[in-house]
Amino acid sequence: MNLIKVTVKEKIALITLDKGKTNAINLAMVTELKDIFQSIEKDDNVSGVILTGHGDYFSAGLDLVELFDYTEDQLKLFWEQYFSLIYILASFKKPLISAVNGHAPSAGTILCLCSDYRVMVEGTYSIGLNEIALGIIVPDSFFQLYTSCIGRGKANRYLLEGRTMQPAEALAIGLVDEVVDKDVLINTAVRQMQKYLQLNRAVWQESKLNLRRNLTFAVQPHQPDLIKKILEEWWAPYNRSILQTIIQNFKKA
Repeated sequence: MNLIKVTVKEKIALITLDKGKTNAINLAMVTELKDIFQSIEKDDNVSGVILTGHGDYFSAGLDLVELFDYTEDQLKLFWEQYFSLIYILASFKKPLISAVNGHAPSAGTILCLCSDYRVMVEGTYSIGLNEIALGIIVPDSFFQLYTSCIGRGKANRYLLEGRTMQPAEALAIGLVDEVVDKDVLINTAVRQMQKYLQLNRAVWQESKLNLRRNLTFAVQPHQPDLIKKILEEWWAPYNRSILQTIIQNFKKA
């Protein structure tokens, strides 16, 4: 594993995204995350997972710099694997907590939305779904994930505005469950995990799957028509121009 670190203590796995400065998501990271979560789900030595990042980024979202240069086949494979990952995370039966250590816009937010509990650090960090601003179609699966946390009205408005927010607002609308000092982020996540693990494991897991039945149906990974539309928009000249501008700004920053 080159992009992700995994440590296990007292049956709690800490999965840390560790890719460059921003933990941006590419095909390699998606593949590693899929493999790790599928392995952990079958591992009786792990009862729950805390997902976090390193530095000031949980994840900056998609690695637009790398994705921009993908061939059409590579990009199609990426989206197929990415939707598969989201399904695996959303249907993960064990407790999953996001310890949001910094910025988590776009696809970083999607990872958070798949978890059962979200703890975010205080500070001038951004979180929220800004796919429309990036020229990426917002699929129903993303909308359903957002709705499950902040409600339909706010999800509609925030998505169509491509809006991100800072921790205090994210807490106020229910996008995150706690905002804490960076020094206690992981400890706070561990305490919440221990609350889950004190309960009957089989009952907790079955209840989670029951409560998420409609959500997991909404994030089914086989979406060829959606991927086709995403690819068409991705290669459209006006969107390529937008992406080039965004990438140039990333590189300057």
